[in-house]
Amino acid sequence: MAMWNPSAAVAQPQPSAAWQAPTEIERKLYETKARGDWVGYFDVLADCDLFLSMPRREADGPDAVPPMSYWSPVVGRWCEVVMTEGVLPAPAPDPVFGLISLGVFAESWGNDERWLAVNPGTPCEAYFPPNPRLWKAHADRGKGSDVQRGTLRTLRVRSGTATR
Repeated sequence: MAMWNPSAAVAQPQPSAAWQAPTEIERKLYETKARGDWVGYFDVLADCDLFLSMPRREADGPDAVPPMSYWSPVVGRWCEVVMTEGVLPAPAPDPVFGLISLGVFAESWGNDERWLAVNPGTPCEAYFPPNPRLWKAHADRGKGSDVQRGTLRTLRVRSGTATR
């Protein structure tokens, strides 16, 4: 059963040979994207931690607030951005990043016309029109982001070197 319409994601130019995926997650996202395997792309997202950015004052407050939106010139629409662990920026006081799974993200989507942007500005970026039922179906089929708990992960900082 096909779970994805391949024309829904916006393909981006291929990166230069110098790009090194920072973690295995981004490598898998890049490889599935390069193959046009959007089912596989969402399967990777279903099995990893995702992060949403928000202003610190809202994250520290008592009420839940929507994450910050991003205007994407790639798709010409407002997008809800999720990032994987390897592309998070260096820690700063503001904004902060909240951990979320693909399933919880899909369940909290609501009636929103914003697109989903995954890792914008990176070679593994992709953009998708709103389809939370499809995202939830992938999350339900996956192992979940807890599959990473207790595992050693490597962040590649440049070709040939790594930190742990």
